[in-house]
Amino acid sequence: MTNAQAIVDFTSRCTSITVSRSPGGNLVTQINVEGESKAFGPFAGTVTVTGGNKGGSWRYEAFAMPADNSRVVGSAEGSYESVGQTRWRTVGSGSIATDAAIQHWGLDAEFDFAKHSWNGRLIPI
Repeated sequence: MTNAQAIVDFTSRCTSITVSRSPGGNLVTQINVEGESKAFGPFAGTVTVTGGNKGGSWRYEAFAMPADNSRVVGSAEGSYESVGQTRWRTVGSGSIATDAAIQHWGLDAEFDFAKHSWNGRLIPI
């Protein structure tokens, strides 16, 4: 069963981005990502961002497909801020449920829209 105990680095690419307005008038951006980590294998998910280009909040829902075919699903949420013309730093926390356990993680990552990437690390908490 997949059960990571140390920092997990991940890399991903943005496969699509949809920008819209919520009924309350807030800017909402949905970013679909596909990527990989050594601990959990390939993964896919959607980051839903509320706010503009300077900063705001985000929520992430995802699943992974590890080599041992165990179940891996996760969610996280946090805040983001602009750290350059095409980059957002995302920080937050969440959990990953596997067949073996539910693990709680901190997340520190960076979107780079020019490179269509979201890369970072999960830190056990």
